[in-house]
Amino acid sequence: MAPEIFDHKTYTVKADVYSFAVVLWEIITRETPYANLHTPMAIMKYVAMERKRPDLTKIPHNCPQEVSLENNFSSIIFLVDRFDDEMLGT
Repeated sequence: MAPEIFDHKTYTVKADVYSFAVVLWEIITRETPYANLHTPMAIMKYVAMERKRPDLTKIPHNCPQEVSLENNFSSIIFLVDRFDDEMLGT
């Protein structure tokens, strides 16, 4: 979940975009974010209070850099398709 949800603040679609980005990170890296944290409370503290994020250095160099997750999902559909084509070699 996005930090603003953990903080019980008003949130927008950007919270969904953040959550989607974490899911993409999981898919691309084939790892579990925050795997070293063993409880939901530890993850909440790490994300909401310490403002930590998944390790972006684990994303492969050939991942599109121009992905924009600022306001909506429509801006990334083309790039996700392109990334899929590049990864599959089609």
